[in-house]
Amino acid sequence: MKELPLCGQWIGKFYSTFPSPESPDSVFPGNATFNIECDRPNFGFACIDQGNQIHGSRKDFSIKIEGSRITGRAISTCAFDYDENQMIDVEESVQRLKDKIPNVFYLTDLVIENGTIDQNAIICEWSGIHQGKKIKGKFSGQKLRLDKSSPPNESMSWDKFKSFITKQIQNGREFFFRGQASNKHGLNTTFHREYRFDLLRYDREACQKLTQLVNAISPHQYDKNKEFGPLLSLAQHHGFPTPLLDWSKSPYIAAFFALESRPIDIAEDDNPRIYIFDSKAWRQNTTQVSHIADPRPTITPLEFPAYNNPRHLPQQSVHTYTNIEDPEAWIRLVEKEKNKSYLTVIDIPRSEREFAMRDLAYMGVTAAALFPGLDGICRSLKEEFFPPRNFT
Repeated sequence: MKELPLCGQWIGKFYSTFPSPESPDSVFPGNATFNIECDRPNFGFACIDQGNQIHGSRKDFSIKIEGSRITGRAISTCAFDYDENQMIDVEESVQRLKDKIPNVFYLTDLVIENGTIDQNAIICEWSGIHQGKKIKGKFSGQKLRLDKSSPPNESMSWDKFKSFITKQIQNGREFFFRGQASNKHGLNTTFHREYRFDLLRYDREACQKLTQLVNAISPHQYDKNKEFGPLLSLAQHHGFPTPLLDWSKSPYIAAFFALESRPIDIAEDDNPRIYIFDSKAWRQNTTQVSHIADPRPTITPLEFPAYNNPRHLPQQSVHTYTNIEDPEAWIRLVEKEKNKSYLTVIDIPRSEREFAMRDLAYMGVTAAALFPGLDGICRSLKEEFFPPRNFT
């Protein structure tokens, strides 16, 4: 198989130094991600966040990678106003910030120097000129990804899972639930599985065409600027890659999706998996965004209205939006930093499948109910009349 060019997302910190008479050793720190898409190996972009007092920004770079060496030059810069929730050009950003930060500026002519990069880390120096003074800095970032999916908090029988869920929801806590057929794969969006990271490009190119074609056949006409989430939710249900992860408000619907699949030649320890995400606590304790151009790393729980999406309500669909390559690794990092738990992982032994699927059918959780139409009817009948054999 042909090897992919170097691509991915490196998350880290940077600093810049700007000598001035008042403070000759001024240091300006910030957080940033650096991203390279696999189909554009000579292009990279950095999403920059220096706190709420100053606008976020994005820099696009022309880059060259030779072995482990990386060099480059900034080709464009734009800003993101957190208060107004919009992307603006840097001149407009300076005007909006001038009363709060009189000397604010953006270094638009910037060169990457002395850089090294590989599949795990990037370290580079950079420099530029502002008002005749040289500004320099350094960025170091790491690929944030799990070597393998998280171990389960517990592997439990179907009966024990039902008792466990009852105890979890008794106190009114809000959870999102997600079922996956295998415990060998973590939480990744279909967008990031395509080795894509540039959501502005995605919005401008793929989603522009998506809107045109969906509106050509949909009774509801989507306004991409106002209904971007519902549009992506619909497209996600029909196989279009998006930066959304599907979840359900129902643990039993999540369990259905984990258990329904019939994998062949699976490993003995490869079992269906159910994720339980404490979405309410996560919202309260982490950065949430509402615009695809917001540069801050995020996992944002979302609920969308269902326009022309008959699967949405039966599946009790909710979503998380993320601009992070490996959201499960991000959750684990935040848990460690805050000493809190947001994500619980339960594996159900595959030997429990037959009983659990029969139990779910008595609850009314079937493919016919979750997928209105002929597809759902046939999937339900397949489960009833052609159950899988030889599961241990």
